[in-house]
Amino acid sequence: SENYSAVRNWVMPSLLQCFTKNMHTEYSQKIFELGEVVVRDETSADHTKTINKIGAAISDSNIGYEQISSCLDAFLSSLGLSYQLEKTDHNSFIQGRTAKIIIDNKEVGIVGEIHPQVLNNWGLEKMVVVFELDADMLFHLSNRK
Repeated sequence: SENYSAVRNWVMPSLLQCFTKNMHTEYSQKIFELGEVVVRDETSADHTKTINKIGAAISDSNIGYEQISSCLDAFLSSLGLSYQLEKTDHNSFIQGRTAKIIIDNKEVGIVGEIHPQVLNNWGLEKMVVVFELDADMLFHLSNRK
């Protein structure tokens, strides 16, 4: 929708909302979104900037970190980008099953398994794994190669 009642700073909630609206559809479900988000930018007049992020998610009863990390690897490899994963903690993800995505010493995203409480908050009964990347930064980095 082009009409927003709030700005978002990541696409993951949109992916979870899509799963919520499609629980009647056959599993496994695999979705992605490329969209605009607003992030903090202390150098701008309003302390924000609009960037593009890409997120991908898989939902199924027996899905895990390994499946989404292999999708992440295929996606970044297709762009000719090498990356590292660095363990991190984030309230939306299961502790120990989440990592920052690092390219050229820059944090470009996150990958992991969504925490059961978050799934419960969305009314989701199946597990969800997701990655989200700063698409603008990926474009810039892939053009430097």
